[in-house]
Amino acid sequence: MTNKIKTISCCLVILAGVNFLAKAIDKASASYHDMATEHLFQNLKALGDAGLHLFGVANAFDISYKKLIHEYDGSTDCKDITGSHPAFIESDFEWYIHKEHKAKWATEAIREAYKQGIVVGYCYHLRGLKSNDFYAFKDNKKTEDSTLLQDIVANPDRKANKALDWYLHRLDSVVIPTFKELGFPLIYRPFHEMTGGWFWWGTSCCTKDEFIKIYRLTVDYLRSNGVRNVLFAWSPDKSSDSTFYPGDEYVDIIGYDGYDVGLVDYNQIPAFVSNVAALADFAQRHNKIVAITETGTGKLLEAPEYWTKNILESLNADPKASKVSWIMTWYSADWNKDNKGVNYIPYKGIEKKTNGDKAIDDFKKFYNDPATVFQVDSLPLFATDNAELFIYPKNLTLTVGKKFTLIGGRKKDWSKNQVSWLSSDPSVVKVDAKGNIEALKTGNTTITIKMGNKQASCIVVVQ
Repeated sequence: MTNKIKTISCCLVILAGVNFLAKAIDKASASYHDMATEHLFQNLKALGDAGLHLFGVANAFDISYKKLIHEYDGSTDCKDITGSHPAFIESDFEWYIHKEHKAKWATEAIREAYKQGIVVGYCYHLRGLKSNDFYAFKDNKKTEDSTLLQDIVANPDRKANKALDWYLHRLDSVVIPTFKELGFPLIYRPFHEMTGGWFWWGTSCCTKDEFIKIYRLTVDYLRSNGVRNVLFAWSPDKSSDSTFYPGDEYVDIIGYDGYDVGLVDYNQIPAFVSNVAALADFAQRHNKIVAITETGTGKLLEAPEYWTKNILESLNADPKASKVSWIMTWYSADWNKDNKGVNYIPYKGIEKKTNGDKAIDDFKKFYNDPATVFQVDSLPLFATDNAELFIYPKNLTLTVGKKFTLIGGRKKDWSKNQVSWLSSDPSVVKVDAKGNIEALKTGNTTITIKMGNKQASCIVVVQ
């Protein structure tokens, strides 16, 4: 499949040995990322700054609505509907100990996604020491792990602190080996949704200071064990509250988690946009990436225009909220095999249900919007020696008065390039030195960038 034609309508203390505080380093001189990972950081930030968003689906390569947990076979729910895989995939270390999932499948899915130019990462629904559950409550009562986070950070002596030893063993046995085995740039989102009370690392079980301790402990321990290929994401739930923020040395990505945007009282569109805009502003001031790290609705048939109306148009209408580098939703799965499972994007067969065709049409519209990026778009986000020029998108349709930001340059270092932009007919579309274009009147024009004897072009149609 060729690049899609885009259209706009109307509009980071080192842990070592027994005592993880026994050694320290000069953080100012520490190398937290390897070069390839820093390269990805810069490109993702530049992508968001331009108002472009990778679309992501959790476990897209190894969980799907009909096939459930499976080995990657070349298909995804996303590709079944749009012709393309998502451009961002997050897995979960939970699957590495899950009885129905093979750790090999999860690792190979991430490896294969990276080979295809997809940005990849992990979260961790970490099951507790005593309850074997990641939730803080069971039958409306706190589980025996309600003090687990407090216990972990209470005593830095690993030999004396059973909870700390248990937690570090999880990192030693699953997280660190996986990061080192893969080796390429990854994103890790530990202890997500801390501003909610449902996890044992959330507000019902710890204070902000205790949360910050465990987040920093985690990052420091990974770094002390030689992990340099990870960008760390911090993602509150339906909130822009920064009191749980671990600090600039520990965070690369500011995220937002929140489902059912515009469909529930506690996450109406104005509040959603306001929170994301505030997080984007915070990210900009702290030189971080901002992203929608989880969203979606399990009521897609009731709100078939969710992806365009509730999410994309809402974000893009706000100059700050529009700077998110990706938008990720959860996997869809018909666990009971009764065709009543929860789906967050359309899947093959949903057209047989009421409003299923409308959900498909809307998701295709979301896919074709110039601000969304899918795997088929092949953006050069990872380190490469390729000096070929590119412009994204290659084809663009605008309406009069609409503005858009193109990105382009040499594939190996485009986010740092200073290139010259030229419109073949500036009376139709004008372009500035940063690739910002504005449609002035109906007609066609070509936007070109040149470096030496190389050039790349974008055809723009104004309707």
